[in-house]
Amino acid sequence: MDNLVTCEGCEQEVPPDIAWGPDGDGIYLCPPCAYSHLEGEIPEWQSIETAPKDGTEIDIWINPSTGGEGRRVANTWWCQHLLMWFAFHDMDNPPMLQGMLCPQPIKGIATHWMPLPDPPEEV
Repeated sequence: MDNLVTCEGCEQEVPPDIAWGPDGDGIYLCPPCAYSHLEGEIPEWQSIETAPKDGTEIDIWINPSTGGEGRRVANTWWCQHLLMWFAFHDMDNPPMLQGMLCPQPIKGIATHWMPLPDPPEEV
């Protein structure tokens, strides 16, 4: 398709009739990037290769190694020592070992991640 413009947010080529802009300085934004710009950051799924592996809690998408449907696992983190994802699955009845909380390893293959959403604003 001819006459595409490049979104300055994600660098995708989009038709100019759906892009926001130019806003005086020639910058175009696709609708998702424009919405993010107006409303603040909206978490989106990203390739697992780009996930932080410094202990930061994130949500991950797991494709099960035995088939079936994928699933979202919230509030996970990467253990650099064991080279796998961990989470506390049941905080109402967490697993304990000698009086300490025990995180559980995540089974399956992580394919995507997203940052945790912002907490709700206090009312």
